[in-house]
Amino acid sequence: MLLWVNLAMASPESLGGDARVDWVAGVIEAEARARSEGGVALGVVEELARRALETQLRDASPALRVDCGLTLAGVLGNAEVGDAVRDRLRRWDIAEARYNMGGDVALVGRLSLLELLKPYALSRALPATVTKDSAFTGVVVDARGIGAAPQWMPRLLAPDGAVLHDGTLFDSVALAVAPAMWTYDVVDERVAAWVGDAPLAIRATVSTGCALQLDAEGAAKLRDEVLGTDILRRGRLVIAVDPP
Repeated sequence: MLLWVNLAMASPESLGGDARVDWVAGVIEAEARARSEGGVALGVVEELARRALETQLRDASPALRVDCGLTLAGVLGNAEVGDAVRDRLRRWDIAEARYNMGGDVALVGRLSLLELLKPYALSRALPATVTKDSAFTGVVVDARGIGAAPQWMPRLLAPDGAVLHDGTLFDSVALAVAPAMWTYDVVDERVAAWVGDAPLAIRATVSTGCALQLDAEGAAKLRDEVLGTDILRRGRLVIAVDPP
């Protein structure tokens, strides 16, 4: 049985300024405000807030951790996918709008990590190859208490440092699912939906900064029961870390 605590206690991680990444929800959020001065029309004030919001998202998002040694800044500089990902920085939605009697406007925008990183995910994707079945329906890694930090492409290591999983998905699902669901000690109803009712539960004992090193028992179970199946390559992975 997997026991967690309340999702509501999770806190987004700051990206600088009024921008933050919510790894649990899989979004970058930013907030911007514009003041009404001299009887300026509400529509003009809204547009100023939108422009400020887009600037916040554009300027803060390069700090997002994508892979080992790679932030979004590196992805944006990639000749193959950088332009496509940069275009997707504009695909944010208004999640909240607040107005006051003086005509001031505050907007909260959200940008889906899945939507933003689709070009990168597809560039890394693999053809579907399955060599065995498993009695497990997913994998849950407990990485609490070791200083682990989320990133878009999770990396799991054996005790000897060998890479067991690098977050790469099958090309048939790379545009539809995230490589993993990150969570902060929660009994989240989404966990079962993500990994099914019979997940393999294992522990990470070391965080290398961008990778999670499993204990010997967990690494052996992952090799014997999961690697070679479609479980990890279809993103059926949940990782529990401490809140930022």
